[in-house]
Amino acid sequence: MSATDADRPAERLDEAPAETATEEPPASAARSQRSTDRRARRELAVAMRQERRRVTPDDQRRARLAALGHHPGVLGGQAGVAAEPTTVGGSVREVLTQVAGIVRALHPRVAVVGGLIVGVLAYVSERPLREAVVAGAGVLVTSAVLGLVNDVRDQDRDHANGIRRKPVAAGRLPAGNASFVAACLTLLLVPLSLQNGVLAAAALAGILVSGLLSNLWFRRTWLSWLPWAVSFALVPAYLSYGGWGISVQGGPPTLSVTVLAALLGVAVHFLLALPDLVADRRSGFRHLPLRIALRTGATALLLVSIVFTGAVTLGLVAGTISAGLTR
Repeated sequence: MSATDADRPAERLDEAPAETATEEPPASAARSQRSTDRRARRELAVAMRQERRRVTPDDQRRARLAALGHHPGVLGGQAGVAAEPTTVGGSVREVLTQVAGIVRALHPRVAVVGGLIVGVLAYVSERPLREAVVAGAGVLVTSAVLGLVNDVRDQDRDHANGIRRKPVAAGRLPAGNASFVAACLTLLLVPLSLQNGVLAAAALAGILVSGLLSNLWFRRTWLSWLPWAVSFALVPAYLSYGGWGISVQGGPPTLSVTVLAALLGVAVHFLLALPDLVADRRSGFRHLPLRIALRTGATALLLVSIVFTGAVTLGLVAGTISAGLTR
């Protein structure tokens, strides 16, 4: 063995501590790394808190449904996807949320007011109380169906414009559930309207069809006022031909009352369209109230609409008292 070979192990032993010393970071570098890690964790926690503030409970619910294969507003999900585990308390809360959403989607104030007005008019016209109740109920259910259809039809538009007061757009009520309730109420309308008489049922069906056409197309155009005029003009016919049982009842309505009712429908259309003028313009609607508001201003249009509605209402009351509902 040569001297060179004998020296090699010693060289490796001498070099080994140097390599070990190179792999170990200095104490200051370790502290700097730990400080950097803590700062990164704090920044991540702050970002997550900010993100949670931006996400609403409705958005969280939509995200959970999407993860399970559900689409907001559609009943059911993808095949083979397990249902989200729920507790008894969670199921009860979900049912109560659905019921509250359905009630709100019925537009209850509009439906109840319309039903009460028609019921009172029928009773004042010396019809028995049972006939007045059924007449008012028919208008109430018709208005509720139109309210549900409107919310389902506008769910994407309302969600894009941040309108959270409507349960379908806010994700609290699936559109499939709202459509199912609307279909059930429409079936209920068949016997309810026929109990008022055949011609009265035809008038109520005309009101429903006119409202549906408004939701489908008319309200996007300058003819948006037309379905409202037709629907309100049919109300005197619904009352004048009304009776009890499936038969031809009553007689035709007076012309003056019919015209004034049509004008009242136009006035109500303007009043109800004013709160959503900004959202309607963003969505590309060009109905008559929006076209006029762009020229006159929303405030001026509101004042004119209120005065016009009051004048037409007084004229309708006076005309009904003097001429009556039936010729």
